[in-house]
Order: sequence, then C-alpha cells, then structure tokens
Amino acid sequence: MFRQFFHHSCAHYLRDVQHTDRLGYKDVIAVDIQPNPHLVRYLQETLPSGAAEQRARWNAHHRLLTDFAVGRGLGTKQMTSEQRHKHYEPLRQALFPREPEETYEDDDDFPEDGS
Repeated sequence: MFRQFFHHSCAHYLRDVQHTDRLGYKDVIAVDIQPNPHLVRYLQETLPSGAAEQRARWNAHHRLLTDFAVGRGLGTKQMTSEQRHKHYEPLRQALFPREPEETYEDDDDFPEDGS
C-alpha cells in the first residue's frame, strides 16, 4: 500500500511504524486530513436512502443464503475454490430465476436459411 494517511492525533503511534531501520514504512503519514466530500455525501445520503430496501431484500433471501453458505459449508477451509464454484450457479438461479423463454412455431415468413 502506498501513502497511508492517518489523522494527526495518531502521530505518536506511527513513530515505530515509520522507523526505517526496523523495516518501517516512511510513507505512513499523520496529517490533518478532511474526508472527501463525495464520500461523506455517499455515506450520509446515498447509503442510508437504500438501506431499508436492501434490508428487505436480505430478509427475503436470508434462509436461502444461510442454506448455501452454512448448510453447504461454503465457508469451510476444507472446501476448495473449485468445489465452492459448483454451488454458485444454483445460488444465482435461486436468487435470480429466469423467466421461461417463449418458443415459437416455425414461421413460413422467415425461412431458416435466411433467404
């Protein structure tokens, strides 16, 4: 990580971290920083405005997510990535079911050879 900024009140904690004779990080800097206004607006306005909807979605799918994550042991260290990936498609289908595609009878107006 490059140029890690910390609030100036943390400067005394950073002295040992910055000590380069002990393989420290001289780019760890304590400054009087102000948060990015776009981030502040996102955290104060955008994120809370969708929280109720996201909570409802979570509650609606909680049992399904628990089945996949806990019931199938997806979080265990014994399961390899390859084994875990086999569960993703059934989960996606359960969360986002596809509408059945319409089938059409052969239409004489449109020959199959494209002519």
